[in-house]
Amino acid sequence: MSDLMLVPNGETMTAFVMADASGKIVGSGNIPARMLSIQKPPVGGSRVLGNGTGKTHHIADGVITERKNNTTTLSGMRLLSIPNPSTVTIDGENACVVTDGEVDLSFTQPGTYTVLVSSFPALDATFQVTQP
Repeated sequence: MSDLMLVPNGETMTAFVMADASGKIVGSGNIPARMLSIQKPPVGGSRVLGNGTGKTHHIADGVITERKNNTTTLSGMRLLSIPNPSTVTIDGENACVVTDGEVDLSFTQPGTYTVLVSSFPALDATFQVTQP
């Protein structure tokens, strides 16, 4: 699907997204149709006509597609149903790859921690975990 718009000077504008080889949208724009051919995607990536944002979309089989919800849940101090593989990051640091679907959380200091579970193309899941 492509979105076209006519601007006052009579040129047709075309919306597009650029994606890397994994389908992650890395850029987007709305340019005169005559300039579309000079927009080069990343090596191994693609240029797809239409509107989308990397936050909520990805490219699947050449189509701008909505990213699905992350299945991860938090039960007490345990992350469950983590998509495989995923990266779990705590307060923006100490990223670790999870491949078995569960993580037991423990912290050496009391406080509230932000836990981020990333598993592209699923949406990121963010949890606030408090260690008493």
